[in-house]
Amino acid sequence: MNGSDFSYESYYKNIASRFDKMRLDGVREITKSTSIVSEYVSKRSGTILDIGCGTGRYSAYLRSLGYDVVGLDKSRPQLLQESASIPIANASSTNIPFRDCSFAGCLLFLVLQQLSGKERTETFQESRRVLKNRGFLFVKTVSHEDLRKRPFNDVFPSSLGVNLERYPDTAEILSNLKSTGYVIEGVIPTFTEQELDTSDLLWRVRNKHNTTLALITDQDFLRGYEALKERYKGVKSVIIPHYHTVLVARKQLGPLCSECNHRPESKIMAVRHFETLKNVRNIHGYCREDKITESGIRKAHRIASIVCKIGNIKGITYFDTVQAKSSAILLSRLTKIPLEAPFSLGPYHLGAADGKSHEELRFSDSASALSLELFRARVIDATKLRIKNSESARSLECRLLKWWKDEGKERCVDRVVVGSNSTLLMLTNLLEDKLPSSGGYMCFAIPTGAVRVWYLRKKKWTTHPPLSKSRCPELQCRRIQTEYGGVQTTVFLPGWENKQHTCIIIPGYFGNSRIGPYGIYVKIARTLAFEGIECVTLDYLGSGESDSLFRTFDSDLFSVESTISKIPYSNKISVLGHCSGSAVAAKLSRSYPNISGFAIAPVCLQRDLHERLLSLGESHMLRQKGYIVRKGVFFPRDYAKSMENAWKNHARELKGIILAEDDEYFASHEVLKYAQNVHTVTVGNADHNFSAGNSSQTLIDAIKRILINDEDEVSS
Repeated sequence: MNGSDFSYESYYKNIASRFDKMRLDGVREITKSTSIVSEYVSKRSGTILDIGCGTGRYSAYLRSLGYDVVGLDKSRPQLLQESASIPIANASSTNIPFRDCSFAGCLLFLVLQQLSGKERTETFQESRRVLKNRGFLFVKTVSHEDLRKRPFNDVFPSSLGVNLERYPDTAEILSNLKSTGYVIEGVIPTFTEQELDTSDLLWRVRNKHNTTLALITDQDFLRGYEALKERYKGVKSVIIPHYHTVLVARKQLGPLCSECNHRPESKIMAVRHFETLKNVRNIHGYCREDKITESGIRKAHRIASIVCKIGNIKGITYFDTVQAKSSAILLSRLTKIPLEAPFSLGPYHLGAADGKSHEELRFSDSASALSLELFRARVIDATKLRIKNSESARSLECRLLKWWKDEGKERCVDRVVVGSNSTLLMLTNLLEDKLPSSGGYMCFAIPTGAVRVWYLRKKKWTTHPPLSKSRCPELQCRRIQTEYGGVQTTVFLPGWENKQHTCIIIPGYFGNSRIGPYGIYVKIARTLAFEGIECVTLDYLGSGESDSLFRTFDSDLFSVESTISKIPYSNKISVLGHCSGSAVAAKLSRSYPNISGFAIAPVCLQRDLHERLLSLGESHMLRQKGYIVRKGVFFPRDYAKSMENAWKNHARELKGIILAEDDEYFASHEVLKYAQNVHTVTVGNADHNFSAGNSSQTLIDAIKRILINDEDEVSS
């Protein structure tokens, strides 16, 4: 069979009995793709429909996780090979034989390339029909960019053209999903590798393990197969990379969803006002500075986009401060949603702190400043807050309850509510049923331009992720068990806002592991967590509190990869590599297409190592003996070689580099030669560890611009 007489029905009929043995994507790829479902759909939500299930490979894994699964496929021979012991239906994806609103989730894994444009649209419509209210559709595909990375394109050159023609590109799929009534929740690239014996690989290729090889001509196939045999002659095994993308879409409801007879849930969308000059000056309480900064304007566009996506917003209102007013006016102009009158509820009366920066408060009333710091750090609740001449918890509670009864309960619903940190803190605790005198009224760190939505469900206001943590940002020590021992990590969880973005800080070889030199890693992590980005610091295997292991570059890379494996698939991932950790970040950027890598003060070349980092004696010993012991840490020469190779081969894959102007270990600009066209920022008056002057804060500001402002631009 070749491209001229090919049909999917005949292909699957002929290979059904050996399909599972022929596929190149093994258990690791199936596990990684299918595990994404558990990030969005709980086991108690309902049944999953696997559309185009084939022999049930994905269904079987979902079943092993405890999900109820139903399989559906057009190919009866494929279904007869199904071994997952699940209910199955022999039917087309364009005519699904189930009632409306039957499933909590639907899978379309590697199906779209076998459908025409019209059939894809009909499949999306049918899957939406059978999904429950707010159900999820998971579409696994291969982007055009990833198709070009496939390992055998050179030996089967016509295969790329065949695939580019039949696979719809990601942008086309997203557009089709939106037009058929879905909201896009995630675009998640995945990458795995599968090692196969060469003889096994050649057997699979000879049997045309995928439809691509069946679609090209027999002449092209035979020529390519002979070239493949020649390439791997004498090679024992081959590592096959797999690049895929999983799109996550949620069923969108109109004003009245006829399928579910369900009206959209009542909601309150709370937004902290955008950054103004008051925030830049760090002033508490009342201040007339209401000019929105350039950063604030970028966030306004991001929030406007989110408001339009959520829909069913009747108006924009605000708590009556000058900063909230200017932000509400801007948001109304961007969204075309009517601006309503402000609320009558005023902010918390700060007494001695009102109108002062925190530095001024420390100088004039140190006791009040300390109490405010303890409240902000969530060490004390509102009943123990002691600011001179400020409002009592009982007085605040009376005002808050009266306002909610007389005005807020009605006027907040289905509105965007813009406020200051103080007023949104009041609203947050009220919706969470934590009154000021209860002992549970706690501070939440709410960054400017942050957003959170509450929904009314079963007569109770709920939000996700929940806000029931004891500290904010939440700090947790987690130990990741691997086949080579435990990797110790510290996780800084975001507080009021959660951007579904995780950043891993990768230390240098001689660095102070999770803490970093002079505590710089902790400072970065706390700042990012405040801004809504989960941050992870770690000890490599063989260092710090992780289990002992002889360290190599590969073992350090493994430590970080083990940390990455525990991050939810829905999260965007960034890695910040400091010093030699920059080489690890570069290697990860190449191996994982969904990871954004950044280097901080990179020392990755042996020249820099010998000329600046090591003493003359250490340099001589490393060259002669092949290792040194520096600062009590064993360092082998092979590590230096692997580090340099990783930087030279993969530095160009980084998204950004931050240099220290006075870096004592930066011998030359040769390190940048391997990172051409990578955006580079230099922090002035900074040493290698950013301990000089105020350079640590300048570094943190640079990281915020790279990670947070970029996040805002992407979102908008």
